[in-house]
Amino acid sequence: METDDAGRPGCAVIEPVAAFTLHALTEWAQRRLHPQAEVFSDGLGAFRAVVPLDHAHTVIDAGGGRQATGADGARWVP
Repeated sequence: METDDAGRPGCAVIEPVAAFTLHALTEWAQRRLHPQAEVFSDGLGAFRAVVPLDHAHTVIDAGGGRQATGADGARWVP
């Protein structure tokens, strides 16, 4: 989900990946992420793929379930 400077949602791209592996997410990131994109994830190891591509990567330990939407740093996107 792209957001503007005020944090409002803009454009989203939903695309399935072959697997949650370093290789698959590296290919996806090279195709889909803007060069200055910051990546927020739940810490799944495969998201480490974005770091060598010079993307900031923020891990949000949200736990899981409904309460995860209220975790510090989590963003709700309508």
